[in-house]
Amino acid sequence: MYLNQLDVLAMLLAAVVCLICVLQHRYSKRRLLPPGPRGLPLVGNILQIPLENQFKTFTEWGKTYGDLVYASLFQQPLIIVNSVRAAQHLMEKRGAIYSDRPRFVLLDDIFGLRPVTSLLPFGDAWRQQRRWLQDVLQTHNTIHGYRSLQRSGVTKLVARLTTSPELFFTHIGGYATDFSLKVAYGLDELFAEAFIGLAKECMEAIFQSGSLVATLVDFLPFLRYMPSWMPGSGFNRHASNIRLKARQLMNLPFNTVRGNMNSGTYERSFTSTVIEDRFKGQMTAQEEDNVKGAAWTIWIAGAETSSLVLLTFILAMVLHPEVLVKAQKEIDSITGGERLPELEDRENMPYLQHVIMEVYRWNPPFPLGKSLICISHRLMQDDIYEDYFIPEGSTVIPNTWAMSRDPSVYYDPDVFRPERYEEMDADAVKAADPRRYVFGFGRRICSGKTLADANFWLGAASILATMDIGKAMDANGNEIEPAVSFISAFTSFPRPFVCSIRPRSMLAARIVAELDASELHA
Repeated sequence: MYLNQLDVLAMLLAAVVCLICVLQHRYSKRRLLPPGPRGLPLVGNILQIPLENQFKTFTEWGKTYGDLVYASLFQQPLIIVNSVRAAQHLMEKRGAIYSDRPRFVLLDDIFGLRPVTSLLPFGDAWRQQRRWLQDVLQTHNTIHGYRSLQRSGVTKLVARLTTSPELFFTHIGGYATDFSLKVAYGLDELFAEAFIGLAKECMEAIFQSGSLVATLVDFLPFLRYMPSWMPGSGFNRHASNIRLKARQLMNLPFNTVRGNMNSGTYERSFTSTVIEDRFKGQMTAQEEDNVKGAAWTIWIAGAETSSLVLLTFILAMVLHPEVLVKAQKEIDSITGGERLPELEDRENMPYLQHVIMEVYRWNPPFPLGKSLICISHRLMQDDIYEDYFIPEGSTVIPNTWAMSRDPSVYYDPDVFRPERYEEMDADAVKAADPRRYVFGFGRRICSGKTLADANFWLGAASILATMDIGKAMDANGNEIEPAVSFISAFTSFPRPFVCSIRPRSMLAARIVAELDASELHA
């Protein structure tokens, strides 16, 4: 009996030990962070992240560590997502916990952009702005309601490229800005010209502050109180000036719309629609701020994205004349060379569609998903993904550059080649479409993606229908090869380059003749 009791006790102890081992295994498994580069105590991986093109470093890490890469900046966990599959699984299927934003001290507190939709935390204010944006930018009737505005915009773009092609950077920027300004506020380009210098200076400062390294103040908030002459606190030198200009950019167009509404002379727009339909003209200061932030998102983010993508398109056509000729032949087969393409022609121009897709892929507008449209996500509670533990509060960064360079989807991914989609079956083309990731993921996806994509297609198609694009010549008659170089900040904007743009038919001349001189030079 005594031996039996010892046996029972031994069995119980063994069972307890086994249970502890199982629990420890499960707990350790739960605490298994995604793999990533080894960092240093306290500072983490900050010294391993370059000042520019961080997305390329993160892509290389992805080749070593996989779809999810763990890193840290000053104890702040970063989860870098390098595949579409993982991004959709986390930010779409689990959008309820992946839709928050990190706190952006630089943009929110120092630059004063807190009301902007894409910077708001996941909560009531964000939901309210999101509903407004969806109502105005996503419904079928409103999208079709912008057709006349889009036609007017591309007509002016073609006319301006015809008369002063050397200013193509300015003209494309104007095309994008005029459209988004109309949608957001119902204001014309004359209004934009009144403070174009203010907008340009302010937005350049904001967008060029966008790298992870440049925003160390987000991870070390005490830096905002350091004197501007101290190393590492240069952002403080111009912060108050940028903050003032940013608020002016929010207030001026909004106040202009309110004044026009009071006088009865205004055009229907996002701002006027929300003021009338949602608030019946009566708003608190906080509600006004929310409307300003949502409208500002349409105007600035819309203009930045459209001009960036169209300039990337121009650069690609300069470098790949065979693509330009093939796309022009397809357009001419539909329009007969007698008119500008319409959005209704889009489904009949599959090669042009592939060109557009390749432009998105070749230079993703926001290679780290870090912009005023698609910015980093913040995990709201602990999560598990494929046995990896992702801690609450992690900054989750979708690396769209890595997604656009996935060799399992895109053969020879660094080469601009629209024909790659012709070699795929329909399901493969759908899976490879860059629009699945360049506009963001989940509940934070760009509200205006359909409208922006249509505007870009119409601009590119109209340029191809009317213009020949090629390399510029130097004083000795030699071709100038443009560099494939992009500014690495919030966006991946093409660096200034020169090229030759000239009318390819009488269609462009006819468009110029039909426009009033005031419209052409506005």
